[in-house]
Amino acid sequence: MSMFRMSRHGGARTGAGRPPLPDEDKRSQRCIYVPDEAWQDLLGQALQFDLTPGEYVEHLVVAESGRRAREVFEAARQPAQQPSRQ
Repeated sequence: MSMFRMSRHGGARTGAGRPPLPDEDKRSQRCIYVPDEAWQDLLGQALQFDLTPGEYVEHLVVAESGRRAREVFEAARQPAQQPSRQ
């Protein structure tokens, strides 16, 4: 047996594997640390909305960041209140 013999088994084949996801469906992995009790609560809430835990956490993060951004924007739009003099 020659050590230069090319094996024809295994490797990438045309059409093999799962088709790639469209760009709009791709997600990146993140790591968070959550106490077990809080994670169990989160899982229950995700099930109520028929979402995966990752989708539910994504929803919570986006909703909370939007809420905080609105608060900052609204505070910046209001004129600075002058202290009243009596």
